[in-house]
Amino acid sequence: MADPARKPPRLVRDLAQVRALSDPRKLSLLQAFAAAPTTILEVAARLRRPPTGLYRHVHLLTRLGLLRVVGERRKRGTVERTYLAVARAFEVDPSVFDAAGASDQVGAVFREAERGFRAACPPDRHATGPLAPTLASIRISGTPAEIARFRRRLVALAKAVAPGPAATRGRAATVTAGALLAFFPIDPVDR
Repeated sequence: MADPARKPPRLVRDLAQVRALSDPRKLSLLQAFAAAPTTILEVAARLRRPPTGLYRHVHLLTRLGLLRVVGERRKRGTVERTYLAVARAFEVDPSVFDAAGASDQVGAVFREAERGFRAACPPDRHATGPLAPTLASIRISGTPAEIARFRRRLVALAKAVAPGPAATRGRAATVTAGALLAFFPIDPVDR
């Protein structure tokens, strides 16, 4: 019998969902709600964040269909909802980026990353050390198998450095950093 925890990733075909999944805060919330039905207050305590800062993210994730309400109960004159992520893992359908207007969405993702990068690099401050902002553009060449292996390593690295809230529990201090990975073939004419 198949293990229900080992379900295949949910295929995402909506650009708004892709944008939400690319936000580290929203992704950490989805991970927190993935294991079992949980309330916002329970997640806030686990992530050591004020619950007021989570409500709008949870409502957006629910509206986008990435979270669902699985229970409600009256508590001190209000309704406390229990949420569950619709999947434990998500995979973006490549056809999402072929849809009309996708270039606008891709541009929005790049602009958001650029804003974050520029905010980390004010002109009057020169950052140094292991957390200094870094910008690089590379071209790689190899056989299709080598390029596929490189891509798998990039994906594995991204997963390894974004382990979710459970890995940060109990640590004295954690730091959040942003990264944008774009992997794409280059037309032979452009080489």
